Amino acid sequence: MATLQTLTQRLARRFEAVSALPADAALLAMMDTFDTFGYVADADVPPADVNKLLAYASAELATLVAINAASYFKYQDGEESVDKSMVAKEYRAIAKLFRDEYQAELDGQAAGTRSTFAVMPRRDRLRGGRL
Repeated sequence: MATLQTLTQRLARRFEAVSALPADAALLAMMDTFDTFGYVADADVPPADVNKLLAYASAELATLVAINAASYFKYQDGEESVDKSMVAKEYRAIAKLFRDEYQAELDGQAAGTRSTFAVMPRRDRLRGGRL
């Protein structure tokens, strides 16, 4: 079982290299994730849902970083140039990867619960009039 604190620590470790992230961003993202999935703050998350919640919170946090980085700029001063205009795009790509991971977790949990069927063509309506 995992708690809010445990999951927040794991999420913070994933994003510890992002310097522009506020200190409480991981906690806020995980609290929003708990709210989204109907968990209360002191709930124990079952092991089957841990990766799903982490992937969802990671996607939300990467999206937040992309939104914050959208104001980054590009400039050139003589021989020196700085280009941070693509940072937001890169974080959006990372967020998409986390959303794909989240979807894979959902698909894995739903395996065996979906039904499928196939409709066979009617013999009396085959092309060419053959039976």
